[in-house]
Amino acid sequence: MGPHSDLETDPLADMRHRKLVRAVVVVGIGYCLAYGISLFVIESVMGSGPLLAAAGLWTARQAWLHPDRSPPGLLLGVGVVVLSLTLLLAVNLFSWSPNDAKAPFAAVGAVAGILILILSMLAVRPRRQTAPVLTLDALSHTPHRS
Repeated sequence: MGPHSDLETDPLADMRHRKLVRAVVVVGIGYCLAYGISLFVIESVMGSGPLLAAAGLWTARQAWLHPDRSPPGLLLGVGVVVLSLTLLLAVNLFSWSPNDAKAPFAAVGAVAGILILILSMLAVRPRRQTAPVLTLDALSHTPHRS
């Protein structure tokens, strides 16, 4: 039994936390795969970008439904969507060819990977357990010494 074994837990809150953890794992693994593949085949971002954006939206939704609203989870989910859209916008604005996009994508991708790792670790940390509320009714039933 853990240090909080005597505390009541909310099954719905625990389920929502597990769903957030799953979403964060999907984004993390998906990002690592997409980034690694893009270093060799830059055109792969045409498929991985929309998939990561969808996973980011799913993560943001799970973070919003989380009992604590999980700010790191929200930032992670929204950040992945913004990253995908920003890179798409950059390719179109600057008319980058696949060769032109390699270096900026590699640099931005490395920094984004570090931020994704940090936000992922913060988003999946164990939920805070709260102690049962002490009521006046509970105080009035103190045992008497004889």
